[in-house]
Amino acid sequence: VDVGGGTARCFEEIPDSVARCASIRILDLSSSLLNIAQQRARKHGWTCFEFQKADAEKNWNLPAPVDFVSFSYSLSMTQKWFNALAEAEKNLKPGGLIAVVDFYSAWKHEEDPSLRQSWYRRNLFPLWFTRDNVFFKADQHLYLRDRFETVSFKKIRFRYPGTPIAVESYLFIGRKRPS
Repeated sequence: VDVGGGTARCFEEIPDSVARCASIRILDLSSSLLNIAQQRARKHGWTCFEFQKADAEKNWNLPAPVDFVSFSYSLSMTQKWFNALAEAEKNLKPGGLIAVVDFYSAWKHEEDPSLRQSWYRRNLFPLWFTRDNVFFKADQHLYLRDRFETVSFKKIRFRYPGTPIAVESYLFIGRKRPS
């Protein structure tokens, strides 16, 4: 399940992975974005896709627990992101994986030196992105590490289109703990 999957654009970057999947469900609140995703899937001949209009924060109504849930830059646009993560946890099979990639923001006094950010990155980037209703949350990656067994966590820096400087993101992969 890809939550907030929008137009399914990210799947064009991983066609080999798409080919290995029996089923991929894209959940999104926007019917128009889901229509674009359906067109994209048809264009590429992807027959494993299912599309569902749903709110990430509320009952997903999935037919059965799933092996994998992903959020690709969608939690930063989800007001009650902790509810979305609770839904993910509820819908994952025991031992299932969750993958989150999103904008990174650090606490002012981050304990781990590798996770610290300058004042500029902690304050101006989040302010810049709020104009597009994208909200950086410093506690998001900490919440993920608390709720799920961490398989991998990385901070990533890349040039974001429309900005002159590199933006930081994080990639978290976690496993649902046994009940």
